[in-house]
Amino acid sequence: MTDITGQRYGRLTVIEPDTPCDKEHGYRWIVRCDCGTTFTAYRGNLASGMTRSCGCLRRETMLKNRRNSKRHE
Repeated sequence: MTDITGQRYGRLTVIEPDTPCDKEHGYRWIVRCDCGTTFTAYRGNLASGMTRSCGCLRRETMLKNRRNSKRHE
């Protein structure tokens, strides 16, 4: 296992390992989002860019898109 503690992936900072290796998905890590939310994520999802935030990025993007579409109406 490669230690990725302290590394950043998008809005996430890796805090520490969470569980032993899951042979199907790999290692899970405890991560903290810039918004303050802490959760677990698989290393593969972090490295591939599949997981970049706790979901706050998606919510912000949706709100921004809604605002922009209302301006164009």
